Amino acid sequence: MDVGRDDGALIAGCIGVVKGIAPGAVGQRLHVDDSSVREATVEEAWGLSESDFGNDVVQITPLSDAVVTFEPNGWRGVDPGVAAALSEQGRYAAYFWNVNSLMQFAFAEAGSVVPAFDPLLYDNDAGRTEALAEEEGLPWPSDDAPSLRPGQASLALIERLTGVEIHRGWLLGARHATYRVKPDPNANEP
Repeated sequence: MDVGRDDGALIAGCIGVVKGIAPGAVGQRLHVDDSSVREATVEEAWGLSESDFGNDVVQITPLSDAVVTFEPNGWRGVDPGVAAALSEQGRYAAYFWNVNSLMQFAFAEAGSVVPAFDPLLYDNDAGRTEALAEEEGLPWPSDDAPSLRPGQASLALIERLTGVEIHRGWLLGARHATYRVKPDPNANEP
């Protein structure tokens, strides 16, 4: 699956995969309003957002032995505190992108967060000391790579880290439990 290219529903968002906790526990950690739940496609979830700023809607769906989250126009899933909370009993990997070419990849295991990185600036991310073994061979941007595929590489890394592959048809074509998120006064834009 590629994101941010040819489908308006995937122009900006954050997709994450949680291993080790149930959907209800994921919702608690994301501070959803349980009374707001409704089934919606990704496109419909965009319409439920009441903010140009994002971070007010999240879809939470079980898939295989994991839980997939999707935030249209959101990025809370790559926040280190959120990543740590979602990984307390397993693993969590997430990828955020937006229309301004901002990107972030986050990974956490057993409550411990691995330093996040910018997939678009993969070769030049000075803040990283070492890559995960699962990153090897993915189509990251580099000085010698003519085509940039950071979104594709990020989704492949989520699959390698969690064992869960997210298919475009499943994400876009199916209805998923969609929640309003309680406002977080401490949230900052990435």
